[in-house]
Amino acid sequence: MRNGQHPGVYGLDIQRAIEECSGGNIKISVGTLYSMLKRLRGKGYITSVEGNAPAGGGNRQYYSLTDAGNSVVDFANDFIARLQDWQP
Repeated sequence: MRNGQHPGVYGLDIQRAIEECSGGNIKISVGTLYSMLKRLRGKGYITSVEGNAPAGGGNRQYYSLTDAGNSVVDFANDFIARLQDWQP
């Protein structure tokens, strides 16, 4: 953590959030998750910083959305809202 700012989200917390928020319907392997995070970072949608593990241990990578990533999320949310309002 720098200057009291939150460093982002740890990868395994992302994995747990996906499973919990889907009601257990979506489970993603660690290998798939980190491969996906690497691709998202390469496209500039997320950034990562190295930080200390809470209980000692080795360093961890913490992930955060970039401005471009936030734009993608905003677009997706808007698109879903428009789909819900759409009528033939």
